Amino acid sequence: MKRKPLFAALAALCCSAAAAAAKAPEPFIEDDVGGLPPGVRSRKTTSVVWKAFNEAPPPLASPRLGTLRTRRSGEIAASSWSVGCECLDRDYANFEMYKTFLPDLGVKWARLQSGWEKTERTKGVYDFAWLDAQVDYLVTNAITPWITLCYGNSLYGSRPWLGVKVADVVGSPEGLSAWLAYAETTVSRYRDRVTRWEIWNEPYDQTEAYAKLCAETIARIVKVQPEAEIVISACRYPKDPQAVYDAVKARGLEDAIRWWAVHPYRANPDDSYSAPCDGPHYPCERSWDWCKGLHMPLDERRAWVKSLNPKYDILQGECGCPAQLEFTHALCGWQWTEVSQAKWVLRRAMGDAARGLFSSHFAITDNLYANMLQSFGLIRSDLLKRFVYRRPAYYAMRNVYGFFDADVTPLGLSTAKAGGRAVTLARFEKKGRPIVAAWFSGRMPDDSFAWMPNVTVPGLPAFNDPVFVDLITGGVWALPKGVRKIPLRDAPALVAERETVELKASADAPK
Repeated sequence: MKRKPLFAALAALCCSAAAAAAKAPEPFIEDDVGGLPPGVRSRKTTSVVWKAFNEAPPPLASPRLGTLRTRRSGEIAASSWSVGCECLDRDYANFEMYKTFLPDLGVKWARLQSGWEKTERTKGVYDFAWLDAQVDYLVTNAITPWITLCYGNSLYGSRPWLGVKVADVVGSPEGLSAWLAYAETTVSRYRDRVTRWEIWNEPYDQTEAYAKLCAETIARIVKVQPEAEIVISACRYPKDPQAVYDAVKARGLEDAIRWWAVHPYRANPDDSYSAPCDGPHYPCERSWDWCKGLHMPLDERRAWVKSLNPKYDILQGECGCPAQLEFTHALCGWQWTEVSQAKWVLRRAMGDAARGLFSSHFAITDNLYANMLQSFGLIRSDLLKRFVYRRPAYYAMRNVYGFFDADVTPLGLSTAKAGGRAVTLARFEKKGRPIVAAWFSGRMPDDSFAWMPNVTVPGLPAFNDPVFVDLITGGVWALPKGVRKIPLRDAPALVAERETVELKASADAPK
């Protein structure tokens, strides 16, 4: 009986605290256009690097006009930008966690992997429910999925992992028959929503086996979808793609091919296009012999595929940068950070855009492999595949995707010396007005937030009412008419006519 007053007091205190908590306003979520994932009510963790980028504006005397307006996917009619939603076939990430951020990015394409083993767990029985959810969500949100048909299936003596031998599929009569039935069923199921199909992923040095897989699979695809666009996966140039072309042409199916994928992971992304591949390009590569053919210049590859057929083109199907030191996978061995990652992905994006390439960023979020949590994501996730925060690279790419749509025309690139360093200028046109992206490009990006002020950039057009756009933060500043000197760093920034740059409404700007 004596305990009742104490119990009642504690109960009242708890009820009061709960009521107060219920009435407390949610903290402001900076620039939270896409909404947070299910179960995340407020962002408790932020990127200190994102804050630092915003606290290091370009050294300009003119006032800041505002922030570049970003656009959701549904607001953009068309573009050649894609983001990677790979690895869901092996459950390395959680689509439900990040899906709301996809339309927020402003991409018009997303790469998926089909997951043979995840779909066919009993011989001859397919369960597409997991993939249906992804395809339907993307289409509903004005994003076009394109699908990589992969990997193996242990029911038929192959495995569902990156690196599994294609020979395990094509070398087994039962396995090949089952693969072809699965591929045909998949294409038939999604033919009203998907037209672009990639055959396998990174079958390096599996020349004859991959050539056979392509020829057999393409025959099944065009049987149910004659208008399909076939993507030949990134493989060792030139022996692997040549074998594929010969095998497909022998079947009379070469016109079904539209794209030849490249995955140009090099520490300096600007080296990917024309710089000679004269040895390993990151410390954990095993040898020159292993490297050769993986990182050959994209301009050379593009010329080669067009020599086969003028309608062919290369497709940048997967490329990104870690946000920390990785011990394996692409770009391992370099001391990457969220600073250098943001710069790297922008340089890759501008290099691709200036060449008119379809470009897919790897990846929307970190992927939890069996041996590591890979840090390539625009979104940082944890070991439970939960949302942590959006990295600076997320905001940088969202600025690119929202601005560089199909109405922007690439006009080419030039390189020069400015400020004692190599500078790349990528030229574009929008609404008949010039746009220039400029950055220091001579070496891999560093971890500095600093700008070099008053750099005389040769070749700048005669702008009438120019503005300067920091593509990482989206900040926009006025520039004087006929500007010739601008701040530069080793990440692209824009100079454009003010009329081509739409600003966020003040109510939508970060606080």
